[in-house]
Amino acid sequence: MAQWKKLESESDYEAAVDRVNIILDADRTDEIQNEIMLLSYLIEEYDTVHYPMPDAAPHEVIKFMLDMKDLKQKDLIPILGTKGNVSKILSGAAKLPLESLSPLSKFLGIPVEALIPAFNKHTDEEASYKGPIETEFKGSQVPELHHASLTKVALDPESEYRNKKKGKVKH
Repeated sequence: MAQWKKLESESDYEAAVDRVNIILDADRTDEIQNEIMLLSYLIEEYDTVHYPMPDAAPHEVIKFMLDMKDLKQKDLIPILGTKGNVSKILSGAAKLPLESLSPLSKFLGIPVEALIPAFNKHTDEEASYKGPIETEFKGSQVPELHHASLTKVALDPESEYRNKKKGKVKH
């Protein structure tokens, strides 16, 4: 195994990514597995510092989870109210009511935090507070989908959705 250290430059980063791509197809010895884990950590650390990703908007998180669970908008009516209200929330035109956060997070099998608008990293300004979850983002860009956090939710081995698919969750 090559000696690796903190990735300091773009060329270090590219070399690490190239190495991972090469060894992913190799026989998985302990040495190869350890190198993959180390490089994955170093690449993630570099990405976090040099290519930060904004958090996903709550309506994007909900749409992603509906798709992952093969659910329809109508499945949210008992939690969010009318069909029109669900449509407005999913389009981003309406904000989530505070009282719906907990039931919605349980229904979707995600943390409540994923449904709360986050700091807008594009403009380095905090969202202006408009009351409970009534938030607007300043600047021209709304935070984009944060694929890493959504992937973590979708791939979490303890998530209700994955365990339900495997028959581990009782109804």
